[in-house]
Amino acid sequence: MKQTILFIDDDLNFRELVAGELERCGFNVISAQDGTEALRHLDHASTYPDLIVLDLRMPNVAGTDFLAALNHNAERAKIPVLVMSALMPEEIRKRTSGFPVRGYLSKSYFSLNDLRETILSHIDRPARRRCA
Repeated sequence: MKQTILFIDDDLNFRELVAGELERCGFNVISAQDGTEALRHLDHASTYPDLIVLDLRMPNVAGTDFLAALNHNAERAKIPVLVMSALMPEEIRKRTSGFPVRGYLSKSYFSLNDLRETILSHIDRPARRRCA
């Protein structure tokens, strides 16, 4: 069974680029344009994603608001989260301090290879064999 990644970013072109790369690596990708859409998906999901990749700066429900809502539910709080933002790495860490974020990627220094390697380091071993 394919592992599922919930990818949350307000930039449609970026979402499509990243989703395509993750699908090429063998993941099922659910995309959301903001925290509101992502929370709505989680409210109606029969199973939770294996990983969430989250942008911090979005309209409606921003990334930090999404993290706060995610942590209000004990089961959802167990979902690993990677944060990806155009903010500098120090600022990303500062804004997400206190949340159980597993890793960070800066869009300023972003490459698809970095994304793939970071995700693969936070997901179960079977996926590692599918994408090299």
